[in-house]
Amino acid sequence: MKTYSELENILLSGQMDDTLLQSYRDISRDDLSLQLAIFRRTDDVKTVSHAVSVLPSVAPEVRQLFSEVERLIRLLLVCLSAHVHRQR
Repeated sequence: MKTYSELENILLSGQMDDTLLQSYRDISRDDLSLQLAIFRRTDDVKTVSHAVSVLPSVAPEVRQLFSEVERLIRLLLVCLSAHVHRQR
C-alpha cells in the first residue's frame, strides 16, 4: 500500500516522485507533470474517486490531452484492486 499512497500523492498534489516514477517506464514524467498541473487547475481533485469520475465527463478530445493522468489513475486502480484481492 506504500506504493499506492505514493502514487496517490502524485495525483492529488502534483508533486513528482522521480524515484517511484522510474519504476513505471510507460509513464512520461514530464508529460505527467504538465498534464497534472492543468488537470488540477481544471478541477479541484481531492480524491482518487473524484479523479476517476472527472475523466469520463470531459469531451474525448480533451480527455486525450490527459493521457498520462489517465495512465496514472488506471495504475492506481490496478494497485488498489491487487491489494484488495490479496486481502481476500
